[in-house]
Amino acid sequence: MQMLEKTEFFLGTVKFMSGGTQTTTFAVVGSSAVISVHNATHLRFNKGFFSTTFQILAPMTAVDVIEGDIPETALVEKELSHYIQLRDNKSLRKEFAKNIVSD
Repeated sequence: MQMLEKTEFFLGTVKFMSGGTQTTTFAVVGSSAVISVHNATHLRFNKGFFSTTFQILAPMTAVDVIEGDIPETALVEKELSHYIQLRDNKSLRKEFAKNIVSD
């Protein structure tokens, strides 16, 4: 049986601060952390187009902490293959979002 390696991810609620062609800067809700995340490497779980806060999932290799500390509760380990499946499958992404996005 093959063991799949786990990867550390950021999974948390953020507020958009600014965006560029390569990265987007977010404030991590509920903490003093500000992070810069590579645009091509994170998934957004918006409730609507004009959501001011929303959840994102990103491998920590795509996240730079600009200031503060990321809360431990926002750091999760997942198989990279699970992230790739979410990225590539819209219906699977919607199911995942139902379990993480709160009202």
